[in-house]
Amino acid sequence: SNGIICLAVVSLALLLATEAALEYASFMEFKQRPEGAEALYNLALAEAAQGLDMSNPPYNPKTFVLNEKAGPPSQNILDAITAIATHKARSGNINAALPIYLSLLKARRYLSNKPPPSVVPKRKPTSVWGQFIETVSQPDYPPPPPDGTQPPWRSPEERCQEASLSLWIGEILFASSSKDDGLSWTRDSVDAAEEQLRNMDPLNEDKTAKKTCRECLSAGLDNWGRMVVKLAKEEEQH
Repeated sequence: SNGIICLAVVSLALLLATEAALEYASFMEFKQRPEGAEALYNLALAEAAQGLDMSNPPYNPKTFVLNEKAGPPSQNILDAITAIATHKARSGNINAALPIYLSLLKARRYLSNKPPPSVVPKRKPTSVWGQFIETVSQPDYPPPPPDGTQPPWRSPEERCQEASLSLWIGEILFASSSKDDGLSWTRDSVDAAEEQLRNMDPLNEDKTAKKTCRECLSAGLDNWGRMVVKLAKEEEQH
């Protein structure tokens, strides 16, 4: 039982270290201190990569583009790399952000469509002696919480994260190289977020997944509207 407790503590520490670094980096960005934010995003990525075989790293250390040959990235790696790409995009470095976003979207789409197997509960003893033993025995500890070191599955929330990535890609393409491609990626993002919200069970679905999808849908519709207006104005000028 002590081993299970230690494992749970370590799992939580790994997850919190990455999350704390990402949250503090976001705060530094809000305070308009980009250099401090960048250092913290890199720290979060270093925490996420702890214990991994860096002879075949899950990402390119220079470009942060995910390495397909390294297998499915962990949740912590995905979160850290996504935050770095978004930081670069917000800082105006869209040429660096775009290939990262594309690699993230590809990696997420290759994740498993099935959730990991749930823990099967132990059968209750039926005999009187078995019930007595269970009563006087030390209770079972719950399994440790996810520590982010395993790849996620394509849950509704993950699919909404995919839609968010498409939204960023569309915005970058519209602003830099191809307005038609940017509009297409944005429309796909809106369609994906809308589909996930429509398919969610209103009673049982995760609130975080709903929040992610609603935010993506709202931002996508806003971007789509602004793009259409800009294209219409350009048509009038010609």
